[in-house]
Amino acid sequence: RRVREAVVSTQSTGGDICADVTNGQAEATKIKNIIATGLDTVMGDCYPNGNAFSALLNSEACSALFYQGTCYGLKTAAKYADVDVVSYDMLRKGVSDVQSLGNLACTYVEACYNEVYDAVSECAAVDGYLDGVVARATDMYKSRAEQRIREFGEQNDNTIAGRLINIAVSPRYT
Repeated sequence: RRVREAVVSTQSTGGDICADVTNGQAEATKIKNIIATGLDTVMGDCYPNGNAFSALLNSEACSALFYQGTCYGLKTAAKYADVDVVSYDMLRKGVSDVQSLGNLACTYVEACYNEVYDAVSECAAVDGYLDGVVARATDMYKSRAEQRIREFGEQNDNTIAGRLINIAVSPRYT
């Protein structure tokens, strides 16, 4: 019910952002499923309320934030994909989406945060749990992302993002 109210309430400030993205809800769901798999892998044997950790993404508050935030990202990426120079007019036209997202955040962020905080706190109380999370996250990074991030940095050393990646992964800092 609250998710529906959140979508309705955003209509007065720019609308349901997912409605402005081709297959927005479906695309956001694909991303959510990928995140859920990684989240459950990293969180390990933690089952808040008897569910997989990723079930927290389905709570009313977190779901509303996730879908609208993801659709905002998809919409913005498409809008600026072929743009070399961003104008103030382009930015002005996106203010209603930021306003919608801000209103939604004001409505739901505290409830979502509290749900996640409570779940993490409960799991963290188990001896050795946090060490396991760090180990699983490190393994996941090394097996799935480390090489791609290094390649991106090498190929984009002339950009701020590429340069920062190269500094962060240099032997001096690792």
